[in-house]
Amino acid sequence: ADLHVSPGNAQVSNMEDVVANINASDYDFVIVDGDVSNSGGNDELECVYEALKGLEKPYFFVPGNHETNWSESACQKIIDLWGADRFVHEVGDYIFIGYSTGPYIKMGDGAVKKEDILWLDAELSKRYKKGKKVVSVAHYPLGDGLGNYKDVINVLKKYNTVLHINGHHHSYKLQNYSGIPGFMAPSLIGKPASNGVYSSVTFTRDSVFMHRYEEVDSFAV
Repeated sequence: ADLHVSPGNAQVSNMEDVVANINASDYDFVIVDGDVSNSGGNDELECVYEALKGLEKPYFFVPGNHETNWSESACQKIIDLWGADRFVHEVGDYIFIGYSTGPYIKMGDGAVKKEDILWLDAELSKRYKKGKKVVSVAHYPLGDGLGNYKDVINVLKKYNTVLHINGHHHSYKLQNYSGIPGFMAPSLIGKPASNGVYSSVTFTRDSVFMHRYEEVDSFAV
């Protein structure tokens, strides 16, 4: 989360180092969780997109407020490059579903568009069955700052949502979003070390483990 890339800044080499680190790993896929740019400029988005093309693992992308708030293309560049600003991906018993949290009014609160809330509910309704576990992915936490977070939580609680992954605050910690466990991912800002400035998350049938450097947090699902 929170790559904050501009062409030529230190984050470009950080991102390239992390891409190389991930390619040498045994991860199954990558989630890029918003604020990939500083100002949402087309040149920044193209720079990130080109660097991420180096990933040899599948990756899934959602934008952050730095993409939507100041976008010079009214967010069209995101669609042109990534094809969408949301995703759904199933692995084993898990349904990973990601969506944009805005904001769509400059300097306003974050918000999930009504059409995206309807899409979230429709996709989960179609895919969910007993034994499935849902992982929600968005740039914003499900709380203050996201104006309609309660509407999102109401949808997620209809299903067995075991985790919400977000960035935004450049911190690494566990959260509780109205009973839904949350994992706040750290920013890429800072020089990658042996594990890079990102988090690896291991999903088992009954637990989720988050790793950053030598730290490990876990909880049962």
